[in-house]
Amino acid sequence: MQKANVRLYLKEGVNVPREQMSEHFYRDEFACKGEHCCNGSAPISEKLIDGLESFRKALSSYVGEDTPVHINSGFRCKKHNTEEGGEDESEHTNANAVDVSSDVPVVIMYECALNVDVFRGGGIGLYSNRLHLDVGRKRRW
Repeated sequence: MQKANVRLYLKEGVNVPREQMSEHFYRDEFACKGEHCCNGSAPISEKLIDGLESFRKALSSYVGEDTPVHINSGFRCKKHNTEEGGEDESEHTNANAVDVSSDVPVVIMYECALNVDVFRGGGIGLYSNRLHLDVGRKRRW
């Protein structure tokens, strides 16, 4: 994968180059969204990024057109995870999880995630308006 710093995002009043992690995802999309905690840290698992690209392709194939996936939540520092009511051992705090949404119904997103090896072997959680995906141990909810 070739890195490209082509777009800028604003972080605490400073323009910062966007680090492209894969064809469709940038590091800042995975940054902790907590306030007054870790300054927007954004570690992320390569295995998770690869899985998200496979998931996006599966979703686009199902729909029959290019289908963007929005990262609602990626990495969470321990403080922000607690504020969000996350589990103590959340895969978000290990940089192994995301919550995603799309214009596609979440039940279809869930079915597509089951066709991605790293998520089939990891965690997939269905919520009313988003899908949790992680590369940790196998779990479903």
